[in-house]
Amino acid sequence: MNKSETIGKLAPALVKALAEMKNPPFDSKNPHFKNDYASLVSVRDTVTPILAKHDLCIVQHLGNNEAGEMTCETMILHSSGEWMASTVSMPSQQKTPQGYASTSTYLRRYGLMAICNVVGDVDDDGNAGTKEKTGNYEPEKSMTVEELVDKMATATNLFELKARYSKYAEQIGRLSGEDKVKVVMAKDKRKTAIEKEKK
Repeated sequence: MNKSETIGKLAPALVKALAEMKNPPFDSKNPHFKNDYASLVSVRDTVTPILAKHDLCIVQHLGNNEAGEMTCETMILHSSGEWMASTVSMPSQQKTPQGYASTSTYLRRYGLMAICNVVGDVDDDGNAGTKEKTGNYEPEKSMTVEELVDKMATATNLFELKARYSKYAEQIGRLSGEDKVKVVMAKDKRKTAIEKEKK
Protein backbone atom coordinates (compact mmCIF):
# COMPACT_ATOMS: atom_id res chain seq x y z
CA MET A 1 0.00 0.00 0.00
CA ASN A 2 1.22 3.46 -0.89
CA LYS A 3 0.39 6.56 1.13
CA SER A 4 1.10 10.26 1.46
CA GLU A 5 4.05 11.40 3.59
CA THR A 6 1.69 11.91 6.53
CA ILE A 7 -1.68 10.37 7.39
CA GLY A 8 -2.20 12.12 10.72
CA LYS A 9 -5.59 13.48 9.67
CA LEU A 10 -6.63 10.63 7.40
CA ALA A 11 -6.03 7.86 9.97
CA PRO A 12 -8.42 9.07 12.72
CA ALA A 13 -11.07 9.90 10.10
CA LEU A 14 -10.73 6.40 8.67
CA VAL A 15 -10.97 4.81 12.12
CA LYS A 16 -14.27 6.63 12.73
CA ALA A 17 -15.60 5.74 9.29
CA LEU A 18 -14.74 2.04 9.65
CA ALA A 19 -16.40 1.95 13.06
CA GLU A 20 -19.67 2.88 11.35
CA MET A 21 -19.18 0.75 8.24
CA LYS A 22 -21.53 -2.16 7.63
CA ASN A 23 -21.21 -4.94 5.07
CA PRO A 24 -23.16 -4.18 1.86
CA PRO A 25 -26.43 -5.96 1.06
CA PHE A 26 -26.08 -9.05 -1.14
CA ASP A 27 -28.13 -7.85 -4.09
CA SER A 28 -26.85 -10.14 -6.87
CA LYS A 29 -26.51 -13.87 -7.60
CA ASN A 30 -23.64 -15.65 -9.32
CA PRO A 31 -25.31 -17.89 -11.94
CA HIS A 32 -22.37 -20.32 -11.98
CA PHE A 33 -21.82 -20.88 -8.26
CA LYS A 34 -25.44 -20.05 -7.28
CA ASN A 35 -24.23 -17.83 -4.45
CA ASP A 36 -25.37 -14.34 -3.47
CA TYR A 37 -22.97 -11.42 -3.42
CA ALA A 38 -22.86 -7.62 -3.19
CA SER A 39 -22.53 -5.89 -6.55
CA LEU A 40 -20.21 -2.93 -7.14
CA VAL A 41 -23.28 -0.66 -6.95
CA SER A 42 -24.25 -2.11 -3.56
CA VAL A 43 -20.71 -1.78 -2.19
CA ARG A 44 -20.33 1.79 -3.41
CA ASP A 45 -23.76 2.88 -2.15
CA THR A 46 -22.96 1.40 1.27
CA VAL A 47 -19.52 2.93 1.85
CA THR A 48 -19.71 6.31 0.08
CA PRO A 49 -22.06 8.15 2.50
CA ILE A 50 -20.06 7.07 5.56
CA LEU A 51 -16.74 8.03 3.97
CA ALA A 52 -18.15 11.42 2.95
CA LYS A 53 -19.41 12.01 6.48
CA HIS A 54 -15.79 11.87 7.65
CA ASP A 55 -14.32 13.94 4.78
CA LEU A 56 -13.13 10.87 2.89
CA CYS A 57 -13.72 9.74 -0.68
CA ILE A 58 -12.64 6.99 -3.07
CA VAL A 59 -10.97 7.37 -6.46
CA GLN A 60 -10.24 4.34 -8.68
CA HIS A 61 -7.91 4.23 -11.67
CA LEU A 62 -7.74 1.38 -14.20
CA GLY A 63 -4.56 0.47 -16.05
CA ASN A 64 -2.27 -2.40 -17.04
CA ASN A 65 0.94 -3.77 -15.53
CA GLU A 66 4.07 -5.13 -17.20
CA ALA A 67 2.59 -8.64 -17.22
CA GLY A 68 -0.33 -7.41 -19.31
CA GLU A 69 -2.82 -7.80 -16.48
CA MET A 70 -5.53 -5.25 -15.86
CA THR A 71 -4.93 -3.24 -12.69
CA CYS A 72 -7.13 -1.11 -10.48
CA GLU A 73 -5.64 1.37 -8.06
CA THR A 74 -8.06 2.30 -5.30
CA MET A 75 -7.19 5.51 -3.47
CA ILE A 76 -8.85 6.80 -0.34
CA LEU A 77 -8.52 10.57 -0.05
CA HIS A 78 -8.99 12.90 2.91
CA SER A 79 -10.01 16.54 2.57
CA SER A 80 -6.58 17.48 4.00
CA GLY A 81 -4.93 16.05 0.89
CA GLU A 82 -3.61 12.94 2.66
CA TRP A 83 -4.20 9.63 0.93
CA MET A 84 -3.69 5.86 0.96
CA ALA A 85 -3.80 3.61 -2.10
CA SER A 86 -3.56 -0.07 -3.00
CA THR A 87 -3.62 -1.89 -6.32
CA VAL A 88 -5.17 -5.20 -7.34
CA SER A 89 -4.60 -6.94 -10.66
CA MET A 90 -5.74 -9.92 -12.69
CA PRO A 91 -5.66 -11.05 -16.31
CA SER A 92 -8.75 -10.46 -18.41
CA GLN A 93 -10.15 -13.85 -19.37
CA GLN A 94 -11.67 -12.55 -22.60
CA LYS A 95 -9.92 -10.02 -24.84
CA THR A 96 -13.20 -8.33 -25.76
CA PRO A 97 -14.84 -5.08 -24.61
CA GLN A 98 -17.26 -7.16 -22.55
CA GLY A 99 -14.38 -9.16 -21.05
CA TYR A 100 -12.47 -6.03 -20.08
CA ALA A 101 -15.62 -4.45 -18.63
CA SER A 102 -16.28 -7.54 -16.51
CA THR A 103 -12.69 -7.66 -15.25
CA SER A 104 -12.66 -3.95 -14.42
CA THR A 105 -15.89 -4.27 -12.44
CA TYR A 106 -14.48 -7.25 -10.55
CA LEU A 107 -11.26 -5.37 -9.70
CA ARG A 108 -13.07 -2.18 -8.70
CA ARG A 109 -15.43 -4.15 -6.48
CA TYR A 110 -12.70 -6.07 -4.66
CA GLY A 111 -10.42 -3.05 -4.42
CA LEU A 112 -13.21 -1.01 -2.86
CA MET A 113 -14.21 -3.76 -0.43
CA ALA A 114 -10.60 -4.29 0.64
CA ILE A 115 -9.78 -0.66 1.36
CA CYS A 116 -13.08 -0.17 3.24
CA ASN A 117 -12.82 -3.52 5.08
CA VAL A 118 -16.27 -4.76 4.10
CA VAL A 119 -17.31 -8.22 2.95
CA GLY A 120 -19.50 -8.71 -0.11
CA ASP A 121 -19.24 -12.45 -0.65
CA VAL A 122 -20.08 -15.64 1.22
CA ASP A 123 -16.69 -16.99 2.31
CA ASP A 124 -16.65 -20.76 2.75
CA ASP A 125 -12.85 -20.89 3.08
CA GLY A 126 -12.61 -22.87 -0.17
CA ASN A 127 -14.82 -25.66 1.10
CA ALA A 128 -17.06 -25.52 -1.97
CA GLY A 129 -14.18 -26.80 -4.05
CA THR A 130 -12.38 -29.01 -1.52
CA LYS A 131 -14.78 -30.59 0.98
CA GLU A 132 -15.50 -34.29 0.75
CA LYS A 133 -18.75 -35.63 -0.65
CA THR A 134 -20.08 -36.07 2.87
CA GLY A 135 -20.04 -32.29 3.20
CA ASN A 136 -18.54 -32.53 6.69
CA TYR A 137 -15.82 -30.06 7.63
CA GLU A 138 -14.78 -28.07 10.66
CA PRO A 139 -15.96 -24.44 10.65
CA GLU A 140 -13.27 -21.80 11.05
CA LYS A 141 -12.99 -20.75 14.71
CA SER A 142 -13.27 -17.10 15.64
CA MET A 143 -9.94 -15.40 16.26
CA THR A 144 -8.93 -12.48 18.43
CA VAL A 145 -7.58 -9.31 16.86
CA GLU A 146 -4.13 -10.25 18.20
CA GLU A 147 -4.31 -13.64 16.46
CA LEU A 148 -5.43 -12.01 13.21
CA VAL A 149 -2.58 -9.48 13.40
CA ASP A 150 -0.16 -12.37 13.97
CA LYS A 151 -1.56 -14.22 10.93
CA MET A 152 -0.81 -11.20 8.76
CA ALA A 153 2.61 -10.55 10.31
CA THR A 154 3.87 -14.14 9.87
CA ALA A 155 2.94 -14.68 6.21
CA THR A 156 6.03 -15.80 4.30
CA ASN A 157 5.09 -14.44 0.86
CA LEU A 158 2.53 -12.25 -0.90
CA PHE A 159 0.43 -15.18 -2.05
CA GLU A 160 0.13 -16.50 1.50
CA LEU A 161 -0.60 -13.01 2.81
CA LYS A 162 -3.43 -12.48 0.32
CA ALA A 163 -4.80 -15.97 1.03
CA ARG A 164 -4.82 -15.38 4.78
CA TYR A 165 -6.50 -11.99 4.45
CA SER A 166 -9.15 -13.48 2.17
CA LYS A 167 -9.62 -16.46 4.50
CA TYR A 168 -10.33 -14.27 7.52
CA ALA A 169 -12.08 -11.42 5.66
CA GLU A 170 -15.46 -12.16 7.23
CA GLN A 171 -14.01 -12.16 10.75
CA ILE A 172 -12.08 -8.98 10.04
CA GLY A 173 -15.27 -7.39 8.77
CA ARG A 174 -16.93 -8.01 12.14
CA LEU A 175 -14.19 -6.23 14.11
CA SER A 176 -14.56 -2.73 15.49
CA GLY A 177 -13.16 0.08 13.36
CA GLU A 178 -9.97 0.43 15.43
CA ASP A 179 -9.29 -3.31 15.44
CA LYS A 180 -9.88 -3.51 11.68
CA VAL A 181 -7.23 -0.85 11.18
CA LYS A 182 -4.76 -2.85 13.33
CA VAL A 183 -5.19 -5.93 11.13
CA VAL A 184 -5.01 -3.97 7.88
CA MET A 185 -1.90 -2.11 9.02
CA ALA A 186 -0.26 -5.43 9.98
CA LYS A 187 -1.09 -6.78 6.51
CA ASP A 188 0.25 -3.69 4.75
CA LYS A 189 3.40 -3.64 6.89
CA ARG A 190 4.10 -7.29 6.07
CA LYS A 191 3.39 -6.68 2.37
CA THR A 192 5.92 -3.84 2.31
CA ALA A 193 8.51 -5.99 4.10
CA ILE A 194 8.05 -8.90 1.67
CA GLU A 195 8.37 -6.59 -1.33
CA LYS A 196 11.59 -5.13 0.09
CA GLU A 197 12.97 -8.65 0.67
CA LYS A 198 12.40 -9.46 -3.01
CA LYS A 199 14.49 -6.50 -4.21
